[in-house]
Amino acid sequence: MDLISYVDKLPTPGQTIFCDHYEEGFGGKGANQAVMISRFASESPVKFIGAIGEDDHGRRMKSNFQSCGVNVDDSLFVVSRRTGMAPITVDSAGENIIIVIPGANMQLTPEMVEEALSGIDENSIVVVQNEIPLETTLRALELGRLRGSLTIFNPAPAQGLTSTSIEDLFANVDILCPNETELALLAGVEVTEVATTEQCGKLALSLVSPTGPRCVLVTLGKEGAILAGSLSASTPSPSTEQITFFAQENKLKSSEVVDTSGAGDCFIGSLSYFLSMGEDVGESMKKANFVASISVQKHGTQSSYPTKEEILSHLSSMDSS
Repeated sequence: MDLISYVDKLPTPGQTIFCDHYEEGFGGKGANQAVMISRFASESPVKFIGAIGEDDHGRRMKSNFQSCGVNVDDSLFVVSRRTGMAPITVDSAGENIIIVIPGANMQLTPEMVEEALSGIDENSIVVVQNEIPLETTLRALELGRLRGSLTIFNPAPAQGLTSTSIEDLFANVDILCPNETELALLAGVEVTEVATTEQCGKLALSLVSPTGPRCVLVTLGKEGAILAGSLSASTPSPSTEQITFFAQENKLKSSEVVDTSGAGDCFIGSLSYFLSMGEDVGESMKKANFVASISVQKHGTQSSYPTKEEILSHLSSMDSS
């Protein structure tokens, strides 16, 4: 669950401030991404695998998944810990700080994932984040790779990763999708080394490998996104020709940006949908960028995600411009 406080300015260390407005909403990176995919309705059926507590938040989350059309019939496990939560503080410019309280998420086991993923095949897309135990994340990616599914890893939050675990994860990843900060942490460099799009592109390309990840997509917020590498099996060794910058086509005024919470999840959910419909990576990124830009114009995470009708209307205007 997301516990969202809206303030004029983010507090400094030691400072106590008043909250202008408070909301509770449904969240969690994987949950957000699954709900975003479900916005496209039955064309791309989505199954969510996760764990909740036997508490009110857990019951509300299960009900929300069902009302959104996300399949959790045999894949939402009730465990002894409380349902995960994320206190979020959002300032007047739409920027945010987030603290994740994993709770039940950390009791999702590899065995649970094996049970829930028994029906996937080469036509499936497996999307994994870093909010569950590392061994469970790795098992989900391994199963996706074994079954011939396209695997996408969103390394957020980029914590608890060692060089060995990163190597094991990458060996089972087709598309790696970090933001700039996560990219720096994965590459073992300072955040200052990803200050420009050129630096981000070169660093992203350095992570591309024939054994995985084959593509690295770096989200840059309002600036757009970078694609390094290719899903093509015939692609030679990575070269600078394999770096493409996708500028954000839906340029927003600062006054139009209300809340950036969940925008990255909106991007990844939309990206996964467009890939499932046969779009190439570049076109999928371009459209996902646009959809994410719609979400930042409303408060909340899942509550800010556009409907299918809104998406199609905006994409139509993008294509005609």
